Formats: sequence, C-alpha cells, structure tokens
Amino acid sequence: MAKYKEIFIYIFPIVLMNVLVYSFVINEKYIYFWDYSGYWASWINISEIFTKNPSKAMAILWDSIRYSDYNMLPVMMLIPWNILFGDSRVSYILAIANLFAIPSAILILYFIKKNVIHENNKSLILHLFIFMIILLLPQLWIPLLRGEVGVVGIAIIACILIIYFKKPVEDQDFSSIFIIGALLCLLILMRRWYAYWTVSFFISVFVDVLIMEFLKKNYSIKSHFKSLWNVIKIGILSSLLFFFISTPYAMKMLVTDYSDIYSAYKSNDTVWLAFRSFYYSFGPVWVFLSVAGIICSIFIPKLRRISLFLCLQFLTIFTLFSRVQNFGPQHYYLLVSMVLIFVTILLYYIYKFNIVFLVKGILLFSIFIVILLNFSVVFIPYSVNSNMLIKNISSVEKCYPMIRNDINVIYDIYNTLYSISKLDNDRIYVLSSSFIFNDDILKNITLFDRSIPNINDKIFSSNHVDKRDGFPNQFITAKYVLVCSPIQYHLRTSDQRVIGILADQLLNMKLIGRSYRKMDYDFILDSNVHVFVYEKVSPIKQEDLNEIAKIFHSYYPDRIDFFTPKTP
Repeated sequence: MAKYKEIFIYIFPIVLMNVLVYSFVINEKYIYFWDYSGYWASWINISEIFTKNPSKAMAILWDSIRYSDYNMLPVMMLIPWNILFGDSRVSYILAIANLFAIPSAILILYFIKKNVIHENNKSLILHLFIFMIILLLPQLWIPLLRGEVGVVGIAIIACILIIYFKKPVEDQDFSSIFIIGALLCLLILMRRWYAYWTVSFFISVFVDVLIMEFLKKNYSIKSHFKSLWNVIKIGILSSLLFFFISTPYAMKMLVTDYSDIYSAYKSNDTVWLAFRSFYYSFGPVWVFLSVAGIICSIFIPKLRRISLFLCLQFLTIFTLFSRVQNFGPQHYYLLVSMVLIFVTILLYYIYKFNIVFLVKGILLFSIFIVILLNFSVVFIPYSVNSNMLIKNISSVEKCYPMIRNDINVIYDIYNTLYSISKLDNDRIYVLSSSFIFNDDILKNITLFDRSIPNINDKIFSSNHVDKRDGFPNQFITAKYVLVCSPIQYHLRTSDQRVIGILADQLLNMKLIGRSYRKMDYDFILDSNVHVFVYEKVSPIKQEDLNEIAKIFHSYYPDRIDFFTPKTP
C-alpha cells in the first residue's frame, strides 16, 4: 500500500509539468529549424515509414546509427507516442517530456534515495520535495522545449551510476559489467557528444578504484588487480560494442579533429570563460547550492566517494569539451545529474541537521520558493518584471515561447518560388544563415502548414560553416538564389565566408554575380531583413569561379581542394 501511495504523490508534479510544457508549446508561433526541428522532422518521417514498413524503418535506423551525426535511435523510441497522439509539435515535445525527461528525473531520484538518503528514511514528503526540486531545474527543460532529445541521456547516466555504486568494483559480476558497458555504448549512440561523459566516467572510475582500494584496512594487490581488471572489461566491452554497431562513424570519430571543424562554435578561449558561461546559464541559485552541496559532502564520510567521483567527472568534462567548442543548452545535459545530486546532498542534510524543526522547515521552504521563482523567471515572460533581487539571482539564460511575426512573408517567399520554378531542374539555393532566414526555415514552412505544395526537393541544403562544410558546389547548379540584405549570419563572419563572400558577389553584381539578374521581389522579414531573389541568366564563367577560389584559398591555404568550386 505504501508503494502505491508513493507513486500517487508523484502524479501531481508530473501532471503539472505536462500542463506547463503543453502551455509553453501552444503559445509558440514559429517555423522551427536546425536543432529545433531536426529530430521532430525525423520523428514524423520514421514514424510514417514504421507504420507502413517496419523492416524498412529498421534498415534506416541501422544506417543512421552507423553513419549519421544525428541518428534515428532517440526518435525511434518515441514512435509509440506518435501512433497514439499524432505528430504535431505539441505531441512531439510532450513525448520527449513523458518518455525521456520524467523517467530521467525518477531515476535520478532513485539514485539519490539509494546513495544519499538511503532506505532507512521512508519520508514520502522528503521524497516528493526532492523530486520537485529535480523537476524545477531549468536545464532539464530548456533543450527539450526547443526540440532536443538529449535528455534521454540523463536516464542512461542515472542507470549507470545506480549500478556502479550498488557494490564495490571488485564485487561487480559479469552481468553488471556487461550492463554498464552496454549502457555506456547506448549513451554515445543517443547523442555523440555523450562520449565526453563516457571518457570522464572511466577517468573517475580509475581514480575511484585506486583510492578506495588503498583506503581498505585489508588491502591486497589481488583485490586491487581484480578491481582494475573489471574496469578494463567495462572499457573493452563498451568500445567493442560501439565499434561493432557504429563502425564507420566510430572510425570517423577517431580521425576527425572536432576542435578544428567546430572552431566556429568556440568563443570561450579558456576553461574559466566556460565556467562563467555555466554560471550564467544555471544561475547563482543552482551554482551556490551545488557548491554548498560539494562542501557539505566533504564532511560526510559516506558521501566522499560519490562527491570525489562526480567532481572529477565535472572537471574532466569541462576541460575536454571547452577545448572543442562552447557548451550549448543541450550540452549541459552532461552536467545536470551532478548538479542535481550535489544540491540534493545539501538539502537532505539540512533536513537531517539537528536544529529546531520550525527553523529547518522555513529554510527548506525558502530554498524551494527561490528555486521555483528562478524556474518561473526562466520560462514565463511576464515574470521578468518581478522583484529585482529575484532577477539578479536567477539564470541569465531565458527560454520563452518563440514567436515570429513574419510567417506570412515566409509563405509568400515559398509560394513565389513554387510559381517560378516550373522545371524539374529549377533548383534553389539560400545564401542566408541566421535565425531570421535560412534554408531550413524555408523548407520547414511545410511542417508549419502541411497543406501547401511541397517543393523541398528543389531547395538545396546550404553550406553554413566554412571548416565544416567547405565551398557549396550545389550553389553553382542552382537557378534561383535567395540573398538577404543585410547579409545574415549566426556565427562570426570569419567562420561563415561561404555565406558572406557569395552573398556579397550577388548583391553587388560582381564576378559570379554578373551571371544573375535580380528579380522584382523584395520580401521584408522581422528585424527589417530584406530577401531578394536572383535568377541565373547565364552559366557562371570559369574565370569567375577561379577568382572566387583564389579568395577562399587566401583564407584557407591548407584546404585548397575543400574550397575549390567543382562544376558539374
């Protein structure tokens, strides 16, 4: 009966979070693109294929796991929700919330109950309090509300930590070793950047084994060797599984210099600047509570092992990841479990501390209110007008329903292209790369309104980032090119010359721009961004392409072939 009672008390916060998620999404008026739409579009497509031909869907899944940066595995897990509730944006976000985020919160709570609170404390109120604190961490929800599926990794991380800390390493049997190895492999398959968590896990495990074995009163080399051998078996097993399942991509990961191709996404030159970004993202409240939790755990002997383990992981992830690129909102899923565990440690030991119950209750209630206010400031627009003190201690990063006022203009652009691109080979290229306008926004108008004619097969995918994408050879074969004024970037202009140089050529009708004519269209988007349509009226001359190549080669002399235009 007690079990059912405990389950019942969790229903209220779960229902409340569903209401908040639903309210957030239905208040958006937006054409989703890039990371906001990628998994949603994949979910729609693979669900439709699966219902008609499951074997074909599984073949697509297998190929994506082996070759793609954004494989289909997470969205395949959401297909049952699609079948039951449809494939709308609201349904998609609710699917991630209920099948990924809520289970992640429950599993983190389970780990905390087993390793921090321990089974001797049966207080349902305490468990509910901690569960609600977990659900009120904004970083659990921000990427989710933007369409990211990476939150599923937190559930896998929680399972790994639960199994690992269940018993000493030398006592782990083969089934536990196999499960941990398989989960580590699965974690990387879900999102490739979880490889940083996996690397940090092995570093922390190695240090954990060394320290724990030496601290034993009955220390023996045999026991130490057994522990290290079990760690090695986990590493071998997880590596073999990953290389077997995703061989081509695993080889790509080994030979690719990600710090180079993702240098456009790196503006923090030091680990300290990455820490500062972390502070602004999570906010003073969560950072202060986390640090206090770490300090608290130092004085609690039974928590020192977990504290050292997680702190080492935290520092390893920060050091390795910040060397490659900046943390995006979704990348903070690498750190969420650690933050939640340390905050819980602090709250639990405030609860246990031998002080007057009333004082203790007021302190915990005050912390809960501050966390709740922080949550509201992050997600509810009108709450920014709240008390200045709350604004100063809340997260700088906000996540409000996205609204754009020019969707009808995007319709007009799309319909115009539909009307002028009569022939099958009338291909279209978009020379714009901002949140105002890009090729994905143009294509995804069909997600916003599925009744309009679909010409997405005529719209080339644009090259956006120099070192990642190189020269856009598809641009050469396009008959119609869309260019914005001012030229639209979402990164530094020096990292998006494949946008800026070519757009400048057309806007000023020089070199390759002389092969085009500007059509009589001027579409005005939000922020007074003008979209022009250029029609190719003659083949681009080879000497003009050679001049363009020289310009790119001057910037990238070590990537001559990557930035040499190739005519069909």
